Amino acid sequence: MNQCKSVFNYTLDLDPDGNIIVKDDCGCEIKGTTEMPPIKKIINTRTVSITEAEGSQWIYVDPPGYWYQVS
Repeated sequence: MNQCKSVFNYTLDLDPDGNIIVKDDCGCEIKGTTEMPPIKKIINTRTVSITEAEGSQWIYVDPPGYWYQVS
């Protein structure tokens, strides 16, 4: 097990094929499961939309509602 402390710091890496890789605050990949863990209460749900246009070097991410230039 790694030495990272916070369960709230994580990164979502989006592959071009649409797969999402979840990494902890140390950059280690977190493996997912389809089995539901024991949960007392859901405290936060977030939805994000990423719009990519063909022939453009820009993506739109909502929230926060900004355009980002990507390489």
